[in-house]
Amino acid sequence: MNRTYISVMVAMVVAVGWLGISKARAGDSNRFTDKQLEQARTVRTQRLKLGAEAVSALNDRNATAQAKTNAALAIGQLGYTPGIPVLIEQIDLRNPVGRTGESDIGSRWPCVRALADLGVAAVPALVEAYASETQKDRRELIHYAIIFGNAYSEAKTYTQGLLSQAKDPAHRKVLRELLKIIPEEEKADG
Repeated sequence: MNRTYISVMVAMVVAVGWLGISKARAGDSNRFTDKQLEQARTVRTQRLKLGAEAVSALNDRNATAQAKTNAALAIGQLGYTPGIPVLIEQIDLRNPVGRTGESDIGSRWPCVRALADLGVAAVPALVEAYASETQKDRRELIHYAIIFGNAYSEAKTYTQGLLSQAKDPAHRKVLRELLKIIPEEEKADG
């Protein structure tokens, strides 16, 4: 799956969805037509199909790093939550065209960006992955995905819930560390 194909498919899904919304605004705003409902079903079907294709591409051992980068970003842009486990599994995938000196973590780490794009939906899996991850670099990337997802209160609440149930002292320690590094307030859009 190449970058152009993914870009065209994402654009098509967005355009079809926007077309239905703009027609509803242009006509009687109190009605949503059968045609618009069918368009919504088509968009959903296309989104699910493209999301599954992106997960498959991300899992493909023979895919290039660029193809995997495109697939990861597509999962986030599509809001395809079934892709969360594979994004976490491959969180250390580097964007081959991301420059080393760039300050935007998301441009270098496409799975981090995609997980951040998924926001609140990714929080439980991210918190659990953070708590169970033993490699410091991967744990840091998971932390970035939580932070850039702007779901601080959800992440704190979920972490506190896990902490209240955790029996293992090492697991409790990691969860307490995570609570300390999740910001208190929602970050401004960015």
